Amino acid sequence: MFDLSGLEQGIQPRQAVTLTARSPDERTRQLPLLLRIDTPVEMEYYRHGGILPKCVAAAAGGQ
Repeated sequence: MFDLSGLEQGIQPRQAVTLTARSPDERTRQLPLLLRIDTPVEMEYYRHGGILPKCVAAAAGGQ
């Protein structure tokens, strides 16, 4: 099982988070990670569900 913490206040480009990996016998290991959403443009793609939905929304007159 995996838990990802550090997202409680939302997601920002290049944000540090912690992955907690839990084995079946309940041992845990924490790993520091860096979110690979690197730019505000990539954040917009993520929020729209990917680059294609973002482009479709923009073509349809949405943001």
